[in-house]
Amino acid sequence: MVELLRRVQPALEHHASSLDRVQRAQFTVDAYTGMHLFIVGGVFALAAATEEILLHPEDEVPTAFLVMFVGGLALFYGGISAAVGRAYRIVAEERIATTIVVALVAVIGSSWDGVVLIVVVAVVLALGLLAEHLRIEPPAKRTPTQADGPTVERAQAQPPA
Repeated sequence: MVELLRRVQPALEHHASSLDRVQRAQFTVDAYTGMHLFIVGGVFALAAATEEILLHPEDEVPTAFLVMFVGGLALFYGGISAAVGRAYRIVAEERIATTIVVALVAVIGSSWDGVVLIVVVAVVLALGLLAEHLRIEPPAKRTPTQADGPTVERAQAQPPA
C-alpha cells in the first residue's frame, strides 16, 4: 500500500506549498481529512477481507468478503483519486479502470480459490500502476553516449587504432 501512495504524497505537498494560507488550510482539510477517511477505511476493509481470504486459501471466497475486498480497494483508490483530483483537477483514469477491472475479476473469479483471486488482482494492480507510470513519466529517448560503446556513426568517424 505504501508504494501506491509514494508518488501521490509529494504531489499533494507540492500543491499545498503553492497555495496561500487560507487556500492551504482548506486544501489540507479536504485532502488530509476528508479523503484520508476513505483511504484508511479502504485499507481496513481490504486488510480484513484479505485476512479472511488467506485464512481459507483453497476455499471459494464468500460474497461478503468479495464485496469487502473490492469495496476496500475502491475506497482506497477513490480516496487517492479524489485527493489528486482536488489538487490538480485531473482524473486518475488508470486507477478508476483498475478498480473496475478488479470488480470484474471478483465477479468472474468468485468461484476461484482465494489465493488465485489475490494473485490475479495483484497482477491487475501492477498493470494499472505501470500504465499510470508510463502516462505520467513516459520513457525518455536515449541518445548514445560513450558508455554505450561504439555506434556505427562513431565507429566510422574514428580512425582504427
